[in-house]
Order: sequence, then structure tokens, then C-alpha cells
Amino acid sequence: MTRTKPAGVAVWLTIVCAMPGAVEQNAQGQAPTGSLIPQKPSGLMAVTGQQRERLFDDFAACVVRHSPAQTRSFLLRSDDFTADPALGSLETYLNLGPCMKDVAANESALEIRARFSSQSLRNQLAERAYLVAHHAFEPPAPDSPPPPARLFFAAPKDLPTAQANAAFSDCIVAANTAGADKLLRTRSGSQDERAAAFAMAPALSGCLIAGHTMSLTPASVRAYSAVGLWQRYEAAKPGR
Repeated sequence: MTRTKPAGVAVWLTIVCAMPGAVEQNAQGQAPTGSLIPQKPSGLMAVTGQQRERLFDDFAACVVRHSPAQTRSFLLRSDDFTADPALGSLETYLNLGPCMKDVAANESALEIRARFSSQSLRNQLAERAYLVAHHAFEPPAPDSPPPPARLFFAAPKDLPTAQANAAFSDCIVAANTAGADKLLRTRSGSQDERAAAFAMAPALSGCLIAGHTMSLTPASVRAYSAVGLWQRYEAAKPGR
């Protein structure tokens, strides 16, 4: 039996900022006054839980807004394990640096650092790109073109799992498109998200693939739904 890797978002963010009440002192033990010289940050604030999810959502929204063509290409040319090597460094290709600075500025922080896999980045960009294109749920048009065939770049040992995860995403969206859309419009980690994920249970059970054990949590169902919805609605559109 092959166990699929969960498709949930797994991101670690650290904001470097001045801790409240902490003041850098000079060599004489006195606080500097009237100086325009930037001071070193006096502490680290680790961001976890819902705040982390909110920051990463802001980050993904920035990437989609500033690099729509590159976001689209990345989503078309990646799977649950890796992206097309021809894209090169994702940090460079998606121009992630300016958006990291934007998020830091919005948080009144001096710096923001992030570590994430291409899979978690893909999940979040798929969700944000779909929601940007669809401010409200739109049932699929009967004459809408079918999504293009997916491209896979996983290593041979991971390819069956990458294909199974993609098929599962497409299946649950086809089985309950409105439910998948509703799930994406909830706040990550909320009771609404949990309820929307549980409401997808009939679709989930009907789409399980023999030989594969799916890791199903509200976060992973959200990720599968995001990838499936983007593929269903956006992949066939002409590139911008």
C-alpha cells in the first residue's frame, strides 16, 4: 500500500522585530537618542497558528497579484512533489522577495523569513489564484472546455502518488464543486473550515483510490480542493 503525503500547508514564518520594552544601549549603558542609524532588532517573534496562516495568505495574494503569469505557469508545471526543473529557482521565478518585504512592512517588522516546500507554496497559490478569479461561486458552465492534461515532474518512485493525489483533487471537485468552493472561503483553522471539510465527506469517500491511503484533515482537504478548483476553472484559460 502506498501512503500519500498529506497535501496540507506546512509553513514556518519568523518575523524579526523589536520586542516591546527592549532598548538597545550604547557602550556606556545608555539608550541612544536622536540617532537615525538603524538599530539591530532586539528580539525574535515566532509566528504560529492562525497568524502564520494569515501572513502566508497575504504573501500568496501578493505573489498572485504581482506575478500572475509566473504563478499560472508554476501551477501548470508542478505536482505534489516538485516543479518543472526548467523553472529554476522558485524564489527567482516567482519573484518572492518583494512580497516577503511587503508582508514584513505590513506587520511593522524589520524582516520576515519563510521556509516552505514547493508543495505548500503550490497549494496556497492555487487557492489564492482561484479566489482572485472567482469572488463568488460560479457553477461550471456546461460548455466550458475541459482542463488540460496535468503535467508531472515527480521522481519515478513518487509518480504514482503524485498522480493519485491529482486524481483525488479532480474527483472531489467534480463530486461537490460548491462544497469545495465553500471550504476555500472559510478561515484556516476555524470551526467553519472544519464544518465545510466534514460536509465534503461523501465526495471524499467516493473518490478514495484503491491502494492509496489519503491523509484527510481539514487543512489537507482544503489543499486538495484548492488544487482541484484551480485546475477545473483556471487551467484551461489562455495564459496571461
